[in-house]
Amino acid sequence: MSVLDEVWVANRADQALLAAALAEAFHGGDLAGWLVPDPHERAAIYPGYFGLLLDGFLAQPNVRIEVTGSFHGIAIWADVTTRFSLPIPDYERRLAACCDPHTDRFAALDTAMEHHHPIGPHAYLAYLAVAPKHQGHGIGTRLLQHRLTRLDAAGRHTYLEATGDRNATLYQRHGFQPLPTIPVSDGVVLHPMHRPPHPAPHW
Repeated sequence: MSVLDEVWVANRADQALLAAALAEAFHGGDLAGWLVPDPHERAAIYPGYFGLLLDGFLAQPNVRIEVTGSFHGIAIWADVTTRFSLPIPDYERRLAACCDPHTDRFAALDTAMEHHHPIGPHAYLAYLAVAPKHQGHGIGTRLLQHRLTRLDAAGRHTYLEATGDRNATLYQRHGFQPLPTIPVSDGVVLHPMHRPPHPAPHW
């Protein structure tokens, strides 16, 4: 079966595999070297960090985690009515437990995203991840198109934070428009993007 054949929805039973897949996909990401400079330490920290975030995402009825293949690609979508929030019990202590001694950087990232998140109804693409060995084969595009088609039909606006020029370019090809950058810390910035709903093409 091709990794593009099916998009399915993950649930709590998939949490460990989701965390491992996200950790692998983002190990070489744009923010990785700043968050945890040592790659071996990063490999130890990331699964616990993403597992912690998934505790929040999987508990929210307005969050949908779409997956293609055997966790080859993952898209985490939140349906926001007013303001996005991700309540996680005992979050600060648990973040420190899994991310120490780099907790301050993860916390700075949280703060930057929270302070600049738009208010009002929209769909939020929190994460789009593709396994390194499957990148460049259209998996990210497949996951984007799968959800954006439905959001367009519903007249929904979409928001995300790109982490670098490469993925910002991918999102622009799908109709996302850049917003002013978000400063995080130490010269690190995020690239927020907005996409208005697109009308269906006329025949």
